[in-house]
Amino acid sequence: MEIPLGRNRDSCGFAEERKCFRSRSTEKRTPERLSDCSILYRVCPMEPRRLRYFLAAAQELHFTRAARLLRVAQPALSQQIRLLEEEVGTKLFKRANRRVSLTPAGEAFRVRAISSVEQASLAVSDALSVGRGKSGTISMGLVSSSVYSEVPSFLRWFRSSVPDANLELKELEPWEQWESIERGSLDIGIMHASPDNPMLEAVLLSREKLILALPEHHVIAQKQLIDFKMLELETFIIPPRHRLFGYHDTVIAACRSNGFAPAKILTTRFLQTSLGLVAGGLGVALVPATFQDCLKVRGVVYRSLMPPVPEVELFAVWRKGEASPLLLRVQNALRNFEFLIREEDCFQHWREPVVSHINSPSAAKSPVLSEAWKVS
Repeated sequence: MEIPLGRNRDSCGFAEERKCFRSRSTEKRTPERLSDCSILYRVCPMEPRRLRYFLAAAQELHFTRAARLLRVAQPALSQQIRLLEEEVGTKLFKRANRRVSLTPAGEAFRVRAISSVEQASLAVSDALSVGRGKSGTISMGLVSSSVYSEVPSFLRWFRSSVPDANLELKELEPWEQWESIERGSLDIGIMHASPDNPMLEAVLLSREKLILALPEHHVIAQKQLIDFKMLELETFIIPPRHRLFGYHDTVIAACRSNGFAPAKILTTRFLQTSLGLVAGGLGVALVPATFQDCLKVRGVVYRSLMPPVPEVELFAVWRKGEASPLLLRVQNALRNFEFLIREEDCFQHWREPVVSHINSPSAAKSPVLSEAWKVS
């Protein structure tokens, strides 16, 4: 029902409007829809230009100076102020003897007008930030072992490159990540397997050699280089295939390539948990080489394996198709990281400044991965 503005109003000006709302109180309504709040939108001044003109006049208390400040003609300013007063329904300025001052209603209106203009400015700023991929939210799943490899480098890049964006991290198994990505409830997954699914895209983040974790008093612990065939009778402690199948398959394939199947397999939920079982003498475990630097467990020693050394791969996976500007920015960074991993020489020179000692052994170890991930 259309209510003509300025008619049938009580002392507060909204008799018919209240009657209209009471008649619809039993209906199912969605308050955030514009159509349900149309009366409020019609009676409230929402013209940003008029609000700016009003605030300039309220600041200068002189229409000519306010017009000069806004770079508009003084008659145009006066006309917009009159239209605003008609829309509000009361005088906002006192005009007497070429002097201008705010009425009490104008003082009250000024406070709200400042807030409205600020909110409109913030709305524009937020929209531009999201549209340029500088803010927003990314949800990322990861397997627990990945926090010892490339994930910290990604986190440093994310915080430095898009500090206004939010990153939601969820520790999930690979199959949980796949399902969440397919449903659209997860943006990116970090796992040790590349899915065979045309709907998903996967990029390689790292390829890492495996080392042997064994009890410190084990008979072969005195050797610094272990022949894989010496493990034929050992119990292998690994996550079950349905939880970390990319990693599980790598370990089983390494055994078979050396001519044997594991004599016994002991499964554990997390790869890190296997180190505690190794310390207890329950078996041996193949773990990424980064564990040697990141995880020191009493009673466990790490040993290198004789070539060919098995490797485990870490992938970033996401759903193909449309994506937010922020998600596209992150995906491009991850694709760039995949290329740099495969082109190690290019990677080293690109992320380091060209100086005279660039080829020295100490210089080769100094770069920070996050510097190579900067995207425009």
